[in-house]
Amino acid sequence: MKKIILLLILFSLQKVSSQKIKKDYPLSKIIEETSGLEIIDDLFITHNDSGGEASLYYLSKKGKILYKRKIESATNRDWEDITKDKKYTWQQRP
Repeated sequence: MKKIILLLILFSLQKVSSQKIKKDYPLSKIIEETSGLEIIDDLFITHNDSGGEASLYYLSKKGKILYKRKIESATNRDWEDITKDKKYTWQQRP
């Protein structure tokens, strides 16, 4: 019981804050529901959650689509996240 009370006290002492938005850049309407974000070579890479083309969208830091990469062998059905390793970029679906 003492451990729980101690944890509650520690959590209550934590400062709760959020990030301040300095500038808002709207995304293209092509990206209806972005559901993953990765940064590669100073570009943001995202995709739609579900529906639409099975594509990755490469964005500038201001949110402009610079390049669209269509993935021919895939169907965009409930894509949840994106990540990369040294060789590949991966999309995750449930």
